[in-house]
Amino acid sequence: MRSSNQVSLDTTVPSAVESSQAKLVYLALAAAGPATTGDLAAMLDETRLALLPVVGTLEERGLVVRRPDGYAAVGEQRATR
Repeated sequence: MRSSNQVSLDTTVPSAVESSQAKLVYLALAAAGPATTGDLAAMLDETRLALLPVVGTLEERGLVVRRPDGYAAVGEQRATR
């Protein structure tokens, strides 16, 4: 019997996300919601130093936004406006 509390997660990665590391970061943000680079580092077992350029590139491309509570994935629809 399926629970009515199941959450559907969209795992579609926008086509502008090219590298495997960027895809991983994007999906982590899409799944977990807003996260700081420290949060991402802990989730992905990676250093903040390695993640900063990835998050920066995603932000430049309009795929993530910086919020007071961390970075958040915005999706392809908003990024292509």
